[in-house]
Amino acid sequence: MTAQLLLSQVKLLLDRNMLEKGIFAPNLEMHPFNQTIKNVVSLLQRQAELQKIVISFSPLKNEVVA
Repeated sequence: MTAQLLLSQVKLLLDRNMLEKGIFAPNLEMHPFNQTIKNVVSLLQRQAELQKIVISFSPLKNEVVA
């Protein structure tokens, strides 16, 4: 698939009219937000070090975001 075809598919799926009509509704679930952020930070840590950028993370008090 080309990038243009993928973009058109995303636009079709997330069309504002579909959202307003309730055709597309996200499937929300509880997840550990702090762990997700820690994982993202660890993925970017080495790249940041190479650029001499410091990444820091302070966890939220509430671990779960709904």
